[in-house]
Amino acid sequence: MQADANGRFFTMTINKDLSGQVFGYWTVIKRSGENAYGMTIWACKCACGIYKSVLRGSLTSGKSISCG
Repeated sequence: MQADANGRFFTMTINKDLSGQVFGYWTVIKRSGENAYGMTIWACKCACGIYKSVLRGSLTSGKSISCG
């Protein structure tokens, strides 16, 4: 754990490449950036053919498994 400038502790998340991995009906295509909170966003394709940007945490936690 590391502490920020205010003494609050946080953990560093290493952004490993999720490209090609499947989470539910999502297939991860590529990393597409970060949101305003620094969370990694991945471009994904659903089994139905829809493309969508999905947060890394939503993929890995199982919160998002498809576009529907």
